Amino acid sequence: LNDQDLSASLTRCQNVFTTTQVKNAILLIQRSAVDARMIFTRKAYLSLADLRLAQEARELIDAGADSTKAYLDEHLEPFGGSEQSELVATIGVYLLDANASVSKCAKLMYVHRNTITYRLQQIASITGFTIGDMPDTMTLYRLAAVIRLVHTASA
Repeated sequence: LNDQDLSASLTRCQNVFTTTQVKNAILLIQRSAVDARMIFTRKAYLSLADLRLAQEARELIDAGADSTKAYLDEHLEPFGGSEQSELVATIGVYLLDANASVSKCAKLMYVHRNTITYRLQQIASITGFTIGDMPDTMTLYRLAAVIRLVHTASA
């Protein structure tokens, strides 16, 4: 495809068996693939769950600037209110890019893996749960997705 100047994005659709499920998957892809690609910049393929997360982030942003600001203020408050903190950046890379791998996250962020482990411990202390514990971690996934989508769309 690259040789032909064409681009493609793969989506893995698991547990899609009926025509209604296929239709819903296609509609989700049409609505959310562009946003999902902005959020998951390093993924070779997307899953339906990735697309659903992108859809949730888009819906929050589309609710308006005041709503988005209120969401970010509320969820960033434990991190000192800053989207630019090392901890917030680590959350984004760890969850969205590194597939919750400490080693991969360290490589992507150009730091030692012990630094990532330490940051994850700090995040656990701030949030009161271990990253990876569901459904608590979904809050951090949404936060990272919204931040990435807001910044990518405004760039």
